[in-house]
Amino acid sequence: MPGTARSPAGASPPSAWQHTTDNTHNEAAITRTLGGLWIAFIGWFLESASSSSYRQLALKEVLRGQTAGEVMTTDCPLIEDSLTVENLVYDYFVRTNRRCFPVVSNGQVLGLMTLHNVKEVPRDRWPQTPVREAMTPLDELKHVGRDTPLLDVLEVTTAEDINQVVVVERGRFLGMVTRGDILGLVHTQSELGV
Repeated sequence: MPGTARSPAGASPPSAWQHTTDNTHNEAAITRTLGGLWIAFIGWFLESASSSSYRQLALKEVLRGQTAGEVMTTDCPLIEDSLTVENLVYDYFVRTNRRCFPVVSNGQVLGLMTLHNVKEVPRDRWPQTPVREAMTPLDELKHVGRDTPLLDVLEVTTAEDINQVVVVERGRFLGMVTRGDILGLVHTQSELGV
């Protein structure tokens, strides 16, 4: 008969009992899967917590005795405080792979100029704005001395959620320590097993 659905030859339509049985099996399978995933998640969480504690202890051991002066980058280009933001952008940021520059006057560190600082200056003001007006002043920056323990430097960068600290001695710029510098040291020492 046209318009009537037919079952394949010899097959009878599924009974209500078969639908119930299939749904029960599906629900049981889903419950087992979710239960298994939950157990796996708990296991992963406990593993992460224990390995995190272990990693923290290992990190402290690797950094013990190391100082900021031993890992600081010393080849940072210094910029004079009178340099305009426009010159900084085109002569420094665009031509180098650096994201921040120490600002100095007469050899004394005044602050730090970052991409974030540049973005805060309206584009049409770049040609006439000296970096001293846009920088983050040294007294607002986290800075350390050459002999500051590296573990302390890492704690500062982590607690303050900053990528670098300036290393200063008697107002003179010595270098910068970045999270990358610290992680590089940890990676090298762990790879060499020292």
